Amino acid sequence: MTVALELATYLASQGVGTLDDTLFVGREPDAPDTAMAVLEYPGGPLDYTHDLTIRYEHPRLQLWSRSVLYSEARANAEAMYGALLLVVNQALSGVRYLRVTPLQPPFVLQRDANERTVCIFNAECFKEVGI
Repeated sequence: MTVALELATYLASQGVGTLDDTLFVGREPDAPDTAMAVLEYPGGPLDYTHDLTIRYEHPRLQLWSRSVLYSEARANAEAMYGALLLVVNQALSGVRYLRVTPLQPPFVLQRDANERTVCIFNAECFKEVGI
């Protein structure tokens, strides 16, 4: 399972969106107007143990929220942000996450071609390598 899917599954379990309905993994669909997405991008370097075994990785994600209503786009981004702050030393889809750290609070990125507000924030994960 990918990091984006693990985190999206966690968000849905916390009541933040419904997978493939209002919460999407790896894509920003044109519809519905109100939607959220979890997108992967390159993260930080791996952490090794003393015998050069890979122990931890630091993938990064962009979390994205869109709605015709500014308040709804902002509230959904804040809900994702708040839920991710609670990930501390727990297993998500069988993988141990030491933490998920937002790199900044949610902010308005733009209004898209359909005049929908788009809010985003980025997060870095600190997770065990599931090899």
